[in-house]
Amino acid sequence: MKSFLSIVLFLFTGYLSFGQTLLTENFDSYQGFGDNLTGGWSSGQFKVYVRSLTSTTTTKLCQVSINQFHKTDSLTTPAFGPLAATASMQFQSRLCSYTGSFPTLGYVPGIGDKVVAFISSDGGTTYELLQDMTPAYTQTGNAFTDFTIPITGREGQTVKLKFKVVKVTTGTEWYTDFDNFEITNITSVQPLRSTVDFTIFPNPTTSRTIEIKARDLGEKSRLEIFNILGNKVFRAELKPGQTKVDLSELESGIYLVRLTDGKATSTQRLVFR
Repeated sequence: MKSFLSIVLFLFTGYLSFGQTLLTENFDSYQGFGDNLTGGWSSGQFKVYVRSLTSTTTTKLCQVSINQFHKTDSLTTPAFGPLAATASMQFQSRLCSYTGSFPTLGYVPGIGDKVVAFISSDGGTTYELLQDMTPAYTQTGNAFTDFTIPITGREGQTVKLKFKVVKVTTGTEWYTDFDNFEITNITSVQPLRSTVDFTIFPNPTTSRTIEIKARDLGEKSRLEIFNILGNKVFRAELKPGQTKVDLSELESGIYLVRLTDGKATSTQRLVFR
């Protein structure tokens, strides 16, 4: 029984803990031309193609097609975070005219043509402007431009980025290629995995009133209790100095108690006999 409980506690700790999602992508893992994007990447109205740089190389990239009939499209990243106070997104991109079987000629944006980066902190429901990338395109021929887009003022947030390509001018069919994405400084300066030092007394217990002993709880401390199935069965806001909690509605059994104070959190086991 002790071994089983240890396993359950381990699984719960992982289930209740917070982590970060890294973002790196060079598209080299895709198998061939025209592969569908996976792993949370998505395109707009048309499928985004993952294609080789030329007909003979194996390095792949993500390609957004624009022409006189289909004048806007976008590439959206998976969600990543939590962010530090100052983070940045590095990647490569280029604008190409279409010629022959592969886009090989640099394209100079016309008046109104643009590539704009947006950011969302609500899972993609709403976006706001992050940066107009158009003036930074400096490549000639089929060379790439290196981009670094700062992401500031979003400490602790998990975000998604969308790169929207818009063509206003007529005539030339062109592409926007993206490659080698990498996000840096992703972990919050105040780690979300920091702990709260607290104890439960008495534990084990037959009483349904427990006492939470913790140092310097803030104004927004939160107590949550989960049963052995992972269902939340109790939630309460704790005020500074508050120590006793009435759990008279809970039945005998094993529970996990999670205490969150700001961005710090810890979990302890509670046994009701």
